[in-house]
Formats: sequence, C-alpha cells, structure tokens
Amino acid sequence: FDITKRPGLGKKREVLSARVNHRQIPKPRKFKAPWWVVPALTPRHVTVIGAGLAGAHTARAFAERGVDVTLIEQNDTLGGGASGNPQGILYTKLSHRPEISTEFALAALQFAQGHYRQLLPNAKGWIGVIQLDEASPEFHRKVAARFPKEFVSYQDRDTLSQRAGIDVACGGLVLEQSGWLSPCEVLAALVDHPRISLMLGTGVTRIDQTETSTTIFTDFDTFVSDLVVVCTANDTSRLIGEPLDTRSIRGQVDTIHTQALPSMVITGDGYIAPADDQQATIGASFVLNSSELCTTVDESRENIERAASLSIELSTAVSIDARASLRCATKDYLPILGPITPTAALAEHYGELAKDRKKPIDQVIEQPQRIWLNIGHGSRGLCSTPLSAELLASIAFGEFLPVDRRINAALSSRRFNIRRLIRGQV
Repeated sequence: FDITKRPGLGKKREVLSARVNHRQIPKPRKFKAPWWVVPALTPRHVTVIGAGLAGAHTARAFAERGVDVTLIEQNDTLGGGASGNPQGILYTKLSHRPEISTEFALAALQFAQGHYRQLLPNAKGWIGVIQLDEASPEFHRKVAARFPKEFVSYQDRDTLSQRAGIDVACGGLVLEQSGWLSPCEVLAALVDHPRISLMLGTGVTRIDQTETSTTIFTDFDTFVSDLVVVCTANDTSRLIGEPLDTRSIRGQVDTIHTQALPSMVITGDGYIAPADDQQATIGASFVLNSSELCTTVDESRENIERAASLSIELSTAVSIDARASLRCATKDYLPILGPITPTAALAEHYGELAKDRKKPIDQVIEQPQRIWLNIGHGSRGLCSTPLSAELLASIAFGEFLPVDRRINAALSSRRFNIRRLIRGQV
C-alpha cells in the first residue's frame, strides 16, 4: 500500500489513507490442495528440545499464551551451538522484488526489531547496520526506493565513512533500526518466564507420539507432553529418525583487537560488529560438509581479509579469540516449521498431485501430529526465529496467523515431501 496523510473527518485532525500499489503485489500462488493446513491442538503442556534461539523463542511464544513449557538442552549452558556467538547482527538481505523468501525476510526483520526492543530495552547495540555491496550499487538504490527512508536508505561512500568513523570501501544501505545483540543476553531474557521450566545438561534419547500425547525419554526421566517442538538444528534427523532437507555449514567468528573501531555494524563480504575496548566480532567463514568445531588460524586470517574488504583500516586487526559452530540451512534458505508428517499420510491425501499438480483436493490432514519442528534458520537465526516461533504458536492455537498463506506454505515442514510427491519421487 502507498500510505498518505489526509485531513480528518469531524473532530479527527488527520487520517491515514492507503491505496494498493499494484506494481508491488506478488504474483499469487494458486494452491488447489491445502496440504500446509494444520488443525489446532490447543496444548496445555509443551516440551521444547534445544535451547538455542529457535528453542528459546518457541518456549517463550507458548509461555506467553499461558502454556506450561519444559525446555530441554543437552549442553550445560544456553546457546551451546550456533546461538552462542558473542555478538549477533540483526539484519537481513532485502530486495526490490516481492518474492516469497524476501517477503518473509522483511516481515521477520520488522517483527524482530520491535520484539527485541521490548525484550531488551537497554541493549546497547542499536547503532544501525551498514550493508556494502560494491558490485551492485544500482540494486541497492532500487531496494532503498521501495521502503521508507526511516527503515532503509542508500548513502554514498563519503557519508557512510563519516557515519561509521572509518573509511568504508563503497556506498551502501543503512538499516537505521537494526544493530547487534548479545545472543546470550537474548536467551537469558527469553527463558526468564514463570511458565518455562529449564532442564540443562539433559539429552533426549527418544520421542514417541500417539493421537493425544507424546512421551519424551531423557537421560534421567520420562514424561508426557501434549506437543513436542524439536529445535535441535543439525541433530534433528538423528533424534526424530527421519532424513531432512537440511545441510550443515561450518562458520567461524573471531574477536579482534583493532584501532579502527567503527561506530556502526558493517556488513558485506563478511561483517564487523563493534564492542568495547577496541574490540569487535568479525566473521564468518562458510565451510560446507564439515563438522569440525576446532578453530583454525587460516579461517581467522580469512575473516580479517573479509573485514579488510569492508574497510582497509581493518587490515591490521589482530584476532584474540575465535569460536566455530555449525549452521543448519535448508535448500531454499527458509526455515522448516510445523509437524513431522509421514509421507504415507501425505500420499494418502494428496497422491493425485503426482498426476495433476493443480488438481483441486478439498481436504486437510485431520490426524493430529504432535512432534513439530523449528529448524533451518541458517545464519539469520537472530532475525528469523522470533516470527517463526510466533507462527508456530499461532498455528497450534488456531489463531489468525502473523504471515499470509503464501509465506505459511513456503515455511511448512511438508513442502519438501509435497514437492517429491508432485515429481513422482515418493
């Protein structure tokens, strides 16, 4: 919508008027079979496995609805995996095209900006994010033209250098309402709720489900829950005993000491998030097919080279600490949300899609599925997990959803199985 302010009516001084901008409306996807629809469960007790950003946000979303939540984490601390980096940047890559992935990214970022300001009102990292891209300045200008300047704007190299306090490599976008956060502080604030019971140092060995409940087997105990949400990233397949369309991507971040400390977060081919005492976090490496968590000198050097591509002044930075973790990413770069649905159940209801992908099928899977997923957030978990958790809780309670039908279907845990079904690969 194009928003304008007009004179008001009666005693109303002003009113807002919105007119549809037809150039910005995404091309609709005409779903004939509602395979993504999940009947409400209205759970009274929920178990969440994994206390990273996805798990902690999921636990909080259900707890805010008056649900008792047991949050289980195999490590002795919160955020033992990829959610445990010293600094996380709240940003995403925007686009001037209204595609599903970019529309979700935009909705997630806007939701997260308000969410974190309410959760951590005194956070010191709200300093803005600069996105550099020397190869495509025209693309950045198109992106900036799509949004209000209060949200994102394009600025030239000289202006950005003055704002950042160091000489940046090129012009780029500025996300004024973003910045960096401490994931550890985020996690601690999320689980600080009277309805969340936290179990650290506890491994889950098995989950069984019936139509009415689930049974969770841990290292120490066995208990029953109405719903289980698995948020264990790359370890999920082992736990649920089913292959998933995800891949593990190793990433190393470094804490550096530098005399050229920027006053804003700068991203591009890599990033730098300023901290205190001439220190900052830089990253991150991107290594496929590696499960190694030991840090390497080579990746520290590569991270400094990435930082230097943002500003030549960072080329003299020295790494003083490093941390490696494994991201969990999907083939389409969107998270996987919702119930684990047996392929046989999908084929029983929607098998005709293999013959005609547009065939109208007016039925949903009514059988309750009580093991759900919230995984696959890649390197944007700080941005995408708040909205994803809110979506899951809204589905479970049959509420109006915080995203539209297209995005809901694009995030559905059933989407990969449906694609295989349509292609005749099941």
